[in-house]
Amino acid sequence: MKTSSCVSWGRGRALPSDLDRHLFVHMLREEWRLHQSLIGPMGSAFFPAFIFVFTAGLAVLVPMFLSGLSYSALLLMFHVASAMYGLFVGSIGHIGEEIWSRRLGQINVILQLPQILPLSFKRVMAIFYLKDALYYVLYTFAHFTGAEHADRPAIE
Repeated sequence: MKTSSCVSWGRGRALPSDLDRHLFVHMLREEWRLHQSLIGPMGSAFFPAFIFVFTAGLAVLVPMFLSGLSYSALLLMFHVASAMYGLFVGSIGHIGEEIWSRRLGQINVILQLPQILPLSFKRVMAIFYLKDALYYVLYTFAHFTGAEHADRPAIE
């Protein structure tokens, strides 16, 4: 059995030596837990499947409906849809922040980490942004892209 080595940090506290990875993994778990608490376990689990099925269906139907549009118009529509999706994800984040502040008061756990752990604010925010990027790429865009490529033979 592999044990992780720990670094002593004041008053007998022990921190994992791979604190960045440890923090990243726990942030990913917390993001998944937050989605489950907001949407429910079934909704959270089946959202990527819904994206895959919906995108696969659209990949088959869109060539029939949009055959008269140019490639640049389709690309513009894709970019606008991606920006709208980003705004949607941001609004969900805002709702999550409101729920946190109603439950815990006016504290921000991420912003408090540098005060309670030997990490800089820049490092915590970098880990947070990497976590968000990876989580949402795997949770949504990977299924979107996968469905698009799965239906590629049907389109051609």
